[in-house]
Amino acid sequence: MAQTHFLPIPNTDLISSFNFNYHGNRIAVSSLDHHLYVLSSDPETGNWPQDIQQEEDQLIKNKKHLKSLPNLQSWTAHEGPILKVVWSEPPHDELLASSGTDGTIRIWEERCTEPSSEPITQWRQQAILADSYGHVRDLAFSPSETSLKLASISTDHHLRLYECLESNSITSDSWNMIIDLDLSVLPPTLCSSSSGGWSLTWCPETYWGDILAVSAAVKSTGTESNPNLQTQTSHQFSKPAPVSSLAWSPACARDYHLIAAGHRDGRARIWKLKPSSLNSLPSNQSSMHWQVELDTELEDHVIKKPLKEVGSDGDNSGGGGVGKCEWNVTGTVLSTSGSDGKVRIWKSKLIELHSDLLDGLG
Repeated sequence: MAQTHFLPIPNTDLISSFNFNYHGNRIAVSSLDHHLYVLSSDPETGNWPQDIQQEEDQLIKNKKHLKSLPNLQSWTAHEGPILKVVWSEPPHDELLASSGTDGTIRIWEERCTEPSSEPITQWRQQAILADSYGHVRDLAFSPSETSLKLASISTDHHLRLYECLESNSITSDSWNMIIDLDLSVLPPTLCSSSSGGWSLTWCPETYWGDILAVSAAVKSTGTESNPNLQTQTSHQFSKPAPVSSLAWSPACARDYHLIAAGHRDGRARIWKLKPSSLNSLPSNQSSMHWQVELDTELEDHVIKKPLKEVGSDGDNSGGGGVGKCEWNVTGTVLSTSGSDGKVRIWKSKLIELHSDLLDGLG
């Protein structure tokens, strides 16, 4: 039976992102009001902070009561609106990384403030990474179990990869920028509404090493890049649309990879990547090449223009972007949300076509 809870967050502006931790018992929320919020479920009952569906209006007005909830932590984290917050991956401690319009990435760690029978914990800033000359739109920790790495992409067209060199310290001195890749060297964009980098996603299969897919203001649905700068591939369309979201699917015994890309024209595209065998490469070429092809294009989020507004090119799509793409843990089900106010669930058939299983209001 599905359970619904209203989570009491005292934000005063729009929520920009939220993420569950690995165990699913905590949620980190970022807001345009410069604050981060962390909600924790009760360790004994599993309940979230006060199911307040019946008292929703009263509690929203009473900000003091909301802030006093024991399972809700909030603090001012940035000097401007926050765009993204993510949790670190196991086996690393639960860390938070946040980014925003102030051009910084901030690393947070939870610490006990004083020894007592009921210790009080607070989130403390451990590092500031201030290398970006624009807004940092997206960031993600690497799934690697052997190293702590963090990738970011920003409006200055740069993909940056950081690594924490000290396993027992996450201060600013321990973080080293190992890659600073200028994505503006890719073909120029034809999209006037696109500026800088938008999204990135890690390959969840660590067998292939540290591999990223990124999207930037270029004529491509995405650019899959090896952080070692060994390979780089882009694909273009005659009518490009900015990419707003990327999601790399778990392989789950497949011999190929799938990357979902959500576009601001209301379309979602699924790319199939198949790594070439190392044995098939020439002896003087050590890097692995990837065969890339467009697998499926989903247009159900496209908002159609009225017939009288259709141009001479016959294109009746009126925009309506896909804001988010996410795969399930097995990589067999894709969910997309769009500005048409709907969430759609897609599943692959045996003939490798994707169909709409659920069309609900978002």
